[in-house]
Amino acid sequence: MTKLLQFFRELWEHRELVAILVQRNIKIRYKGSVLGFFWSLASPVFFILIYGTFLKLIARGFAFDLQVLVTGIIIWQFISLCTNDSLSAVVGNANLIKKTAFPRIILPLATVLANLVNFLMSGFVLIVYLLMVHASVQWSGLIWLPFIILTQAALCFGLAALLSAANVFFRDAEHILGHAVMAWFFLTPVLYPLSLPLELIRGKLPAFVEPLYFCNPMTGLMLAYRRILLGTPADVSAWLPALSFAVCWVILFAGVALFQKVQPRFGDEL
Repeated sequence: MTKLLQFFRELWEHRELVAILVQRNIKIRYKGSVLGFFWSLASPVFFILIYGTFLKLIARGFAFDLQVLVTGIIIWQFISLCTNDSLSAVVGNANLIKKTAFPRIILPLATVLANLVNFLMSGFVLIVYLLMVHASVQWSGLIWLPFIILTQAALCFGLAALLSAANVFFRDAEHILGHAVMAWFFLTPVLYPLSLPLELIRGKLPAFVEPLYFCNPMTGLMLAYRRILLGTPADVSAWLPALSFAVCWVILFAGVALFQKVQPRFGDEL
């Protein structure tokens, strides 16, 4: 408990550095662009328009739900951007690490917070779009949305800590990550509703596979987001999404613990 309190105390003492790094990461993403930070709003708008138009052209005879697709991909982009950016969170700040004393965990944290800002802006556009198309937004469930976002941010932070540390010692992490995230993407109900894999699992696979599927933290998160934003019925036991949420927080603590353990060796490896 003492170490945990000390950890949060150090983060609070360096809150100004965290804010500076978050601002820098946001500026780097939009450096040289005319719209700058407003791309956080413009990008999801263009995404919705392009996907909506394209799918209408090719989807003759094929049933798809644009709201499910758009919601899934915007939610997935948060974790995708965090994992990709985390690879350079430590390696890309080698000079800062060698010259300045500060908690190194701030580096992946700033990466996640910068992407969280972008995700919140995209989420605002998503909600406006869903209201325009009269989606079944569950207003009574919006009170849970901050906790769901916080849980996804915790997952992103844990993964960012793991990946940023791993990339210091194993530079192949970048190449492995690309394939791993692609596989994770298709195993997660992003492009399709959760009902599709559940029908397969319940119809052809052993019963233990369903809880195993919810060990994928993004499965429960997708279900929770769509339950609130689209009114999608949750045809599962309540403990299964809770399992996904628990995995998110376990990854957070495991990732931060591993990062803290190996971070004294960063200076020698960079």
